[in-house]
Amino acid sequence: MSLDLANSRDLLRALLPELALTLAGLVLLLVIAWRHRSAADVRLAGWVTLAGLAAAGGAAWWLWCTRRVRSAPRP
Repeated sequence: MSLDLANSRDLLRALLPELALTLAGLVLLLVIAWRHRSAADVRLAGWVTLAGLAAAGGAAWWLWCTRRVRSAPRP
């Protein structure tokens, strides 16, 4: 099954890795803003970063293995 980038649902699926990275970055900023006093807080920020990268990598892997992207035909 291929993705049609003219369709908004398929476009959202194609942007899933970038959306995962953006969401993880926002969560990381919130964690750093509220918890930044000890070494444990820095470790927590590192784990949040790794979780975000894993989520984006998983989304990219899912996109790579299950979908083929094609652009919409030009009018």
